[in-house]
Amino acid sequence: MNRESDANRRPRTGVEPATRTASRVLENIAFFAILLIVSMRTLLSETYESGLTGISRAVGDVSSLTPATTVMFDVVIWLAAAMVASAVLLRGRSWRWTGIEAGWAIMVVAAAISCCLASNKRLAVNASCDWLTALVLAIALANLLYERRRVVLVLAVVVASGLASATKCGSQLGWEFGDTWQAYQEQKTEFWGRQGIALTDPTVELFERRMLAREATGFLPYSNAQGAGLCLAGFAGIALTFLAGRTWAAKVMCGVVAAVILASIVTTGGCGAVLAAL
Repeated sequence: MNRESDANRRPRTGVEPATRTASRVLENIAFFAILLIVSMRTLLSETYESGLTGISRAVGDVSSLTPATTVMFDVVIWLAAAMVASAVLLRGRSWRWTGIEAGWAIMVVAAAISCCLASNKRLAVNASCDWLTALVLAIALANLLYERRRVVLVLAVVVASGLASATKCGSQLGWEFGDTWQAYQEQKTEFWGRQGIALTDPTVELFERRMLAREATGFLPYSNAQGAGLCLAGFAGIALTFLAGRTWAAKVMCGVVAAVILASIVTTGGCGAVLAAL
């Protein structure tokens, strides 16, 4: 029979110690924050570039994404990780070492060296901080997912965001690409004129080939990134199928959703993502 340790055992009076209550609150806040990040990560595009692209300036997209979106995500992740560490200390339980920590330390050294030698140091710092923060998210999750229900919640959030992305891919192939191409043809001369690019420039041909490829990107800027996200969400759906309780209805529903997400990878035109799913 499993018994709680003396440090985690509730006293006979039925009142939890203040430290245990504080650790529980910190854990819940951190877990909720990480769930929000996981759910939004595939629904919002990110960039490491500080300036607007030529296309964004041409269409007057003053609200185009900047590194501020990535910074916001990263700050929330670091705050959540700090809460998790504080909760572990308050509760008196041991830290769950994942093995990622050693690789993270090596990447910190590599990031410092690459940032010093990079020609665009601002861009290198933005990218390095984001990559390192992604590993911090994994480490924090490893210390939060000690309950089955939390594992199920994380998988459900990943599957839900994946299904939303798959729906977006379907709408892009269904009508968005056609409407965008028609609008582009109507304003083609003006569109490139604002950027100071002649219609005979190779950039125009490359841009049009990209549009005519009809590779769904979902909410992300690139189809290969979208394919990887759908692959992750699909396998999360398969895992959720085995954890979806004892009713066959729930298992069948999760299995169908996983199949839909994995099938939608084809819309991205990413052969790598398709092969990874197989």
